[in-house]
Amino acid sequence: MIENKQEISKDLEKALQVLQQAKQRVANEKKKQNEKKRKAEKPLPHKPFSPMPKMKAGAVWNDEGNGTGKSR
Repeated sequence: MIENKQEISKDLEKALQVLQQAKQRVANEKKKQNEKKRKAEKPLPHKPFSPMPKMKAGAVWNDEGNGTGKSR
């Protein structure tokens, strides 16, 4: 009788664990669906133009430090 109660208790614990895992899976799936929906509704952000022009790859600072000279 005691062994039977222990087995039932273990089975109930396993069932509760499975239930909790199922709840977590459902919650994660809802979260994914909401994220997909939010991304679909949200317009893509555009990249604003930089106010500073990019430096050319060949530009190197010269000895005077004005940045217009080339390295030797």
